[in-house]
Amino acid sequence: MSEDPSPSAPIPSDRNPRLGLAAFVCPHCKAYTQQRWFTMTATYVEQPPTESDPKKVRELLAKQKAADKRGEDSAFPTARLENYLAALEDRRPLVDRVNEAEYVYWHVNNALLSDCFVCKKVAVWVGGRLRFPVDNPDVPEPNEDLPGDIRRDYVEAGEIVSASPRAAAALLRLAIEKLCAHLLEREAKINTMIGDLVARGLNPMIQRALDIVRVVGNEAIHPGSIDLRDDQATAMQLFGLVNLIAEQMITQPKHVMALYGTLPPDKVAGIEQRDAKAKQGRETPE
Repeated sequence: MSEDPSPSAPIPSDRNPRLGLAAFVCPHCKAYTQQRWFTMTATYVEQPPTESDPKKVRELLAKQKAADKRGEDSAFPTARLENYLAALEDRRPLVDRVNEAEYVYWHVNNALLSDCFVCKKVAVWVGGRLRFPVDNPDVPEPNEDLPGDIRRDYVEAGEIVSASPRAAAALLRLAIEKLCAHLLEREAKINTMIGDLVARGLNPMIQRALDIVRVVGNEAIHPGSIDLRDDQATAMQLFGLVNLIAEQMITQPKHVMALYGTLPPDKVAGIEQRDAKAKQGRETPE
């Protein structure tokens, strides 16, 4: 059971996330759907924990995928590692079922988890109130094809936009510059990167939006700088701009290439011959 409510329509009070409901509008994906509830337990660790490194998990995942191709078994299935990496990059909790039974000595009282039937993401409840994710209903979900470090900046900006729109806008400006550098596979001044992206087919309207990002406040907005005129409306526009760039420059080409890859080899060869002849004709002097 799931239903996507209209983004502009108010959520009926009986569908808002709260305790005692088997279904509500997911605070992550906004679908009205079934939820699973979990109590929480605690396991003592002797050494103070450190933050997990997504880079190491990506390396382990690459090794696991290579092992899958060789038909080797593993204690950590690929799908499990992929789910863990996605949660790590989004800085969100993940319910992960263990295969071995464990003794539990501590229960975490006054705290619960719920997870969504549609997106599988976890919400954290403390004292009967939703504590994670921070409820910012107007912030769109990040494009799934955003690189991990840019996705983290986006998610963090979404967590703080209500409390500090200026800080969120600064993070999003940083994310936009990093996204431009990712697409070009090199770093440069933002003005230069915008010009190079236009040469690669960037939509002129997105180019104008990027130029607004560049010139508002001063001649060149550097990563992490804060424009004193940034407000929540500006930050919300920047969320949309990050997703627009990713949609046009990453997602759409990926879908087109996936479709192109389904063509028979002889058809691909014919297309390449046609393009080669057209290129030769353009290069031949009159």
